[in-house]
Amino acid sequence: MRSAIRITMLFVLAAFAGCGDTVAQVAPAPAELAVNGGFEAAGAGGLPSGWVRDMAATGEKGTAARDTARARGGGASLKLVPNARNGGNTPLAVSQVISATQYRGRTVTFSGYLSSTPGTTGYIGLLSIANGRPGNLAMLSNQGGENDWIFRSAQYKVPNGSEVSLVLFASTDGTGGEAWFDDVAVTFGAPDAPRQAAPVERAAGPMEVAITVDAGRAIRPIPATLFGAMVEWRWNGNFIWDEAADRLDPRLVELTRDLGVTLLRYPGGVYSDYYFWKQGVGPRSRRPVVKHEIGSQDESRPNFGTDEVLDLARRIGGEVMITVNAGSGTAEEAAQWVRYVKDKQPAVRIWEVGNELYLNDSVFAKAISVDPRTYARRFVQFARAMRRENGDIRIAAIGGSNYGRYNIVMYKDWNRTLLTEAGDEIDLLAVHNSYAPVVLDDSADFDTVYRALFAAPTLMRENFRTLADEIRRYAPSRASHIRLAVTEWGPFFQVDWGNRYVDHNKTLGSALYVASLFKVFLETPELEVATFCHLNDLAGFGWIGTRNDAFPPQPDWAPTARYHALAMFSRHFGRTLVDSTCQGPTFDSEALGYVAAVKGVPYVESVASLSADGNTLYLMVINKDAARPARASLSIDGFQPAGEAVVWTLTGASMDANTGTKVIKIPGQPLARQAQSEPGRFYRGGPGEITMERTALSDAAPRCRYEFAPRSITSIAFTRKAE
Repeated sequence: MRSAIRITMLFVLAAFAGCGDTVAQVAPAPAELAVNGGFEAAGAGGLPSGWVRDMAATGEKGTAARDTARARGGGASLKLVPNARNGGNTPLAVSQVISATQYRGRTVTFSGYLSSTPGTTGYIGLLSIANGRPGNLAMLSNQGGENDWIFRSAQYKVPNGSEVSLVLFASTDGTGGEAWFDDVAVTFGAPDAPRQAAPVERAAGPMEVAITVDAGRAIRPIPATLFGAMVEWRWNGNFIWDEAADRLDPRLVELTRDLGVTLLRYPGGVYSDYYFWKQGVGPRSRRPVVKHEIGSQDESRPNFGTDEVLDLARRIGGEVMITVNAGSGTAEEAAQWVRYVKDKQPAVRIWEVGNELYLNDSVFAKAISVDPRTYARRFVQFARAMRRENGDIRIAAIGGSNYGRYNIVMYKDWNRTLLTEAGDEIDLLAVHNSYAPVVLDDSADFDTVYRALFAAPTLMRENFRTLADEIRRYAPSRASHIRLAVTEWGPFFQVDWGNRYVDHNKTLGSALYVASLFKVFLETPELEVATFCHLNDLAGFGWIGTRNDAFPPQPDWAPTARYHALAMFSRHFGRTLVDSTCQGPTFDSEALGYVAAVKGVPYVESVASLSADGNTLYLMVINKDAARPARASLSIDGFQPAGEAVVWTLTGASMDANTGTKVIKIPGQPLARQAQSEPGRFYRGGPGEITMERTALSDAAPRCRYEFAPRSITSIAFTRKAE
């Protein structure tokens, strides 16, 4: 998923220069540092008093004015209306400078209300200028497209320095639509009236659950291609390629093989639509240094090219899925890529045409975004050219159906148009519907955030049903042939380094989400392919992370908790899904981030399978309760267990327990202090915080009992009793 947060230091420096001489005309309250944050007082040129605009940089990019026609409270708001020239390093914005030397070293909270129409996203940002040097940029947004007022808030540490100022700004990165801002504030301490978690009722003892398995009722064979991972080409494949040693990093090869990855999606997500594959083949010393995307200054040499990713696939016993460049490339280039790999091993059987071209929420997305009719025509052109080179390949079209607060497909009727006009050429519909919780307001407390995370798979299950229904409705002649693929998925909290949850992808709670969502994948008969995002990186989003956060990077690769969760299914689960049900207590979650409110979410879930030879029955149980064990009565039909079963349990000391991986310390991008559970162990991460223990169930029988630990994933392997 592409973040809309693209404001750069160049913009902020321009804002600082543009408002350095501002004289406050409305005095703030003693505890309030911002001037005229409610935009009630009028100023010169139609702007609110106390706010300025750098006309030299943004004068042709739209309008900015005090708006008395719409306000959340009071009689006015700030309205920004961008035009087609908006974007780049200096988007449409207004700002003010707050003298903060007397507050250095203290924590403040910046907040405000935002609203926007489709086509633009509003941002409230705060930046520090300490001794003339900018840093610690933090931003809040409404993520575009919502007309109702949304409150956003975050804490901010004022740096030390002999002279410190804060630059407060409101901006938009869109090229259409309208954005409003109101009650923007910078205050001391925590946000006013933070949202509190609803009290969780805790029973005095364990939860009672009933689990039933019918091993004689097979649901479907489990596709090996569900155990996929996404890898990117840039930065040597995020250091998969060891440039100094001119080889694949042996530690990463080992970890990827041990995880059981069977499919590598390449050359990445967003970077696929800027990647020209011919630049990444041939002698590495002769490959050009290339930009990562249009308008970006980031660049690297594509040392991790086509042959290198095929080599990695061979070493792990997997295969490669290629996403061709449909954003800035051509059908002929894609066809030539098919021809290039046709006789190579492993065979590239699955191809995808483009990545998230339905996004239209940022300067970078707009550079390649297309409407559904244009994409449908382009897909047909690409697919036919590619099949001329190899008629045995399967080709995925990108799509998706928005649900609730999860609205990433930004064009109306995308699926209907695509399936109606291009359905005859589609083998797979590739969607990105499985990210959660996407925390937009990080003032939310820990338990509320994690309950929303655990509730998300319930909504995703329903969305898969919607997608399957749309395929049947809009491409009826191909409905039995078109399968679903989730080509990016995983726990996703934020990309904003100033957010208190940005590094929570690595926690035990995220591992429980992975297990719960993978159960949905297994139980969705139309779903054939899944590739999680990302295999590895240095920014906290890799399922393999680094314990060394030094810069320049010197990665010390280690598995995260979510790595171990998926490994439970790749190592301690079978090949054929069988029927399983679980009855027990539930909880209700609040709407948060991209996750709508959900009622009746089960604390405990089960999923079961048989080994290839049918002699081992696996029961996987996920307990998402932070404190209570689950005392289960097990009922097994269609399988007679022998006397003892092997039990594997993945757990940790708390929901925020982790293996100690870190976000690399990039100069000028400090990481916010992260939220913690009660009692918190987020900052105690390391070996031993996430445990995998093997025990035994000595009295395994068709009717038996077992107690599953709190916050755990457990696999019980029953051996069939000899006749």
